[in-house]
Amino acid sequence: TKKNIKAIEALVSRAVLGLKPENISIVDNNMNLLNVQDSTEAGVYDNNFELQKQVKEALENQVTKLLEPVFGKGNVKSAVNVKLNFDKQFTEIVRFEPVVDDQGIAVSINELKEEVTGQAGGVTYQAQGVTDEASQYPVTQDENGSYKRTESTTNYEVNQIKEQIEKAQGKIEELTLSVIINSDVLSDERISQIQNILAKGLGVDTENVVVLGMSFDGQQQEQAQVEQLKAEAQAKERNERIFNYLRLALIALGGLLVFIMILRYIQRIQVLANPQELEVLEEVPVEEEEEELGKLPDVFMQQIMEMPEESKEQIAQKQQIEYLIENKPDLVAQQIRDWINES
Repeated sequence: TKKNIKAIEALVSRAVLGLKPENISIVDNNMNLLNVQDSTEAGVYDNNFELQKQVKEALENQVTKLLEPVFGKGNVKSAVNVKLNFDKQFTEIVRFEPVVDDQGIAVSINELKEEVTGQAGGVTYQAQGVTDEASQYPVTQDENGSYKRTESTTNYEVNQIKEQIEKAQGKIEELTLSVIINSDVLSDERISQIQNILAKGLGVDTENVVVLGMSFDGQQQEQAQVEQLKAEAQAKERNERIFNYLRLALIALGGLLVFIMILRYIQRIQVLANPQELEVLEEVPVEEEEEELGKLPDVFMQQIMEMPEESKEQIAQKQQIEYLIENKPDLVAQQIRDWINES
């Protein structure tokens, strides 16, 4: 790895006095230079290797997800060998196409016309740029003869199209797949079906897909079963713990309600014992009082009637508790939850 290469450089540079790490070359058994000083080139190599690894893992996961629903979890093992092509390829294409109606645009036209009618004695034609008599020759000897010459040259311009194509890097160049299924009874027909499914799913030829059926090591299956049982036991324990918390909360809530009813009954008894507060008690309807008292069990009623006279300090404490219950129930409920958690 890159870290190992750096470690070797550091070790050698410290072992030799005055030797700098940039003057150290490290090669593998194939004479490939490992400690490339060009960080850009090294980074590209690392990125290409990482990309190839990601493609390999993605294809293996795809095969596993495709076959495990059929053969069961842990019963499919796959290995993918993939080779990506990171070479840069440029292609330039030049095409000539007409503009309209299979013709180009006329950019220049050259026309030459010569016409001679009948002249006595004929016509003598001399080549252009020559003045000697030897270069003069008669065009026609017939006094009724004629000479006509027409020449036309047209230059057309057509469309010139240039295309530069750069092929994407990282294209899959080679791909082979091997799959082992935990089964001893795979028929040739079933193996052929699996090969066709994998070949079409991955976009490769069937000859590049190998499927083999054999039994896996029993220890792996046992380990998978043990892990599954552990997960189920943990889930069951968690559910039981939640149920116990709910049961304790319900018990605490019921006890709190009974405690509130007892405090209210004690307060009414104290009011009846004090003549000065009798008028306040008379304002409370008798039916409501009897209804609330009827909610208490007979055991609690008997215990309350047999209670000795309490001191003023105890009465004040109970009144404070009742005040908290009636005016700040959230605080009382939080305190009860803390007691349950501590227990």
